[in-house]
Amino acid sequence: MDKAKLTITLWIALAVSPVVQAACRTDIPPSAPSTRFTSNKDGTVLDKKTGLTWKVCHEGETWVAATTTTPESCTGTPTAFDWKSALSYINTDVNVAGSPANTGGWRMPNIKELSSILERRCYGPMLDPDTFPKSSGFGSEWRFWTSTPWNGYTPSNGNGSPANVWYVDIYNGRTSTIANTFSQLRLHLVKG
Repeated sequence: MDKAKLTITLWIALAVSPVVQAACRTDIPPSAPSTRFTSNKDGTVLDKKTGLTWKVCHEGETWVAATTTTPESCTGTPTAFDWKSALSYINTDVNVAGSPANTGGWRMPNIKELSSILERRCYGPMLDPDTFPKSSGFGSEWRFWTSTPWNGYTPSNGNGSPANVWYVDIYNGRTSTIANTFSQLRLHLVKG
């Protein structure tokens, strides 16, 4: 197989791969190591540095408890939301009785909170794989909403919410703003 065909084959395999595990460098000091988090054994972890509780899985994924032979994991695909739908989903679907992880108080993190769990020595995604065991996605599927409005010169979109909102790309750690009305991003929920 020539080099061009091999390269194309590898890119296709990566693009359709349902699970992407972070690659972490050992020559860079950890910024958000797994030792900073305590598993609550219910699909959530406590960040001992900030006191915040994070869902292990992204919204749309299902948490699977560890067994004697397999570690905890997340299955499924993260759900995409526009910003207004994400807020509605949190208020009507997440903060209701159900699994232990859905005991109320969940919210969209602000940009500083979401950026705080990024592991700077890892990439593709920048989440510690021992704390957040699986992240799936490609391209815009790595972008996660924050509750932080952009304070630049952007008028309201007419419904009282800011027209642009900050997001975090967990694949590479990039932060930027995006229109909240038509953009479809993912959710990683926090409480505390």
